[in-house]
Amino acid sequence: VVGIGVVWTDEQRFAEAEASLRAATAAAELLARVDLRHRAGCALARCLLWQSRYEEAAVMLEALVETMPAEDAGSVEALTLLARARVALGDLRSALAAAGRATTGAGRLDVPRLQAAACRAMAMAQRLVGDSEEVRRWTERAVRSAASAHLPLAGLRARCLYPTGSAVAGSARDSRWLGHLRAALARRPLPAPARLRRSASTTSPASTCGSRGSCRPSGSRVRRSC
Repeated sequence: VVGIGVVWTDEQRFAEAEASLRAATAAAELLARVDLRHRAGCALARCLLWQSRYEEAAVMLEALVETMPAEDAGSVEALTLLARARVALGDLRSALAAAGRATTGAGRLDVPRLQAAACRAMAMAQRLVGDSEEVRRWTERAVRSAASAHLPLAGLRARCLYPTGSAVAGSARDSRWLGHLRAALARRPLPAPARLRRSASTTSPASTCGSRGSCRPSGSRVRRSC
């Protein structure tokens, strides 16, 4: 049930996802399955975050963190989500505290997937502070961890936090990948290849304009000034 709720969250079917995850949380409470309650709770908090219900997510995550073992993988995931919720609420002190605990726990567990998410959360918190150097540093760590975990989308999401500097090379390839990421996150078709856009933009006006300075589009009798 938790997996279905996560998939529905990714598909932006939030009402169904929330109902499924709340049912999973209630079942875990009834069965006294602490591990399942933690998984379902984190998935539900993520669903709330996607709906911009940051306060609800933060309250739920704080309650979860108190019952989780310190430096457990589930605790790191909850702290990472909590840091993101506090960043969205503008709560700087709480965001930095949660992100700090998440990065410390992820570092001790030495799990690249957790490190990538925690470092990205810290970069978001430092962006709220306005410290561009710290944003760059944590973004680079997130990108490296995402590469180690073979999670290219996680790396690209981190790159979006710091679009200039050594974390993101100013190349056409990086620009294309960032465009692909934003399009995918927005559920829009990917942009046309650069070659096609370039050929369309460099069409010679002489091929469409008449000798007297007027344009006659194909299939149209309307005359327009060039």
